[in-house]
Amino acid sequence: MNHMATDKARQTRARFQFVFGSDLDCVELDEDERTPDASTLLELLSPPLGDPLLATLRKSLAMTYAGADLRSSEECLRNIRAIAITTLGELGDQLEKLRLARIDADPSFQRGHSAQVFKYVIVATGDLRRRVTVAESGRRAALRDLIASTPADAALRALRQVLSLTFEEATTPAQHDRLLEEIRFVAAKALAPCNELLEAIEIEPVVVPTLRRFVDGVDTFAEVEKAESSSE
Repeated sequence: MNHMATDKARQTRARFQFVFGSDLDCVELDEDERTPDASTLLELLSPPLGDPLLATLRKSLAMTYAGADLRSSEECLRNIRAIAITTLGELGDQLEKLRLARIDADPSFQRGHSAQVFKYVIVATGDLRRRVTVAESGRRAALRDLIASTPADAALRALRQVLSLTFEEATTPAQHDRLLEEIRFVAAKALAPCNELLEAIEIEPVVVPTLRRFVDGVDTFAEVEKAESSSE
């Protein structure tokens, strides 16, 4: 199977997609679908924003490098938890459809109401099967063949996992560091396929790290220090 076919199959299997909100706003509804509040597909679907999901994962990844700004690992975990709850609370339906626990039921979640500037929204893959009329030719075609989309499932799952990791039991600095490292790899793996999206919203792209400090729960840095001490 060639790369293009592989990418298409991956998009089809995904439950949700990142798409440009402006693309959906250009799709005018048929007369029988229009309402006083909706004349375009964007208005009809009223999908959640995608930018905050990408930005929160990227911020979480950055915060895993504890000590860079003098915050402790434990404080970084608390900060990651706070931003993850804020973002995931707006994505309850999407989490539920991926069989993940909702966050908006958490008493610490407060829904935001302020207007936001955005580029991307998160839509169900099924909504992109909708057939629309192509203005230039008048032919009907599936929306998924007309607009760009990027699978969003991995990012949704990753941020949910990131939040869960911040609640794992940890009492020592090394245990906090281990959780931060795990968050780093989870976030980076989900974000790497979305680097073009990150750049579009003026966020630095990511590279999946290769060096791990903790391997199978063992602190390799501590093991090296022990080996060096014993050889002196």
